[in-house]
Amino acid sequence: PLECALEALMAGADLMLACHDEDLQESIRGHLASAARRSDLVAARLEDAASRVLALRRRFTPEPVAAEELDAVLLSDYSRALELESKERFA
Repeated sequence: PLECALEALMAGADLMLACHDEDLQESIRGHLASAARRSDLVAARLEDAASRVLALRRRFTPEPVAAEELDAVLLSDYSRALELESKERFA
């Protein structure tokens, strides 16, 4: 996974998904940081990726939502049907 993350970065990936495993996330972060210290090319690519991700976050930062509004969406019939479908499909 560590070399895959570096290869993905160098191939143009700005984001990587490493869910449910904080140790893996930290290992990937450390591997990329180490590679950036060894190579100006990797450092520049990592900086470009970080800049784009931060710009994306700023562009799509949601406005605060009242708890009642959030409950209305999460507890809607549509959301419940989606949850059931997901459980059936991925069980």
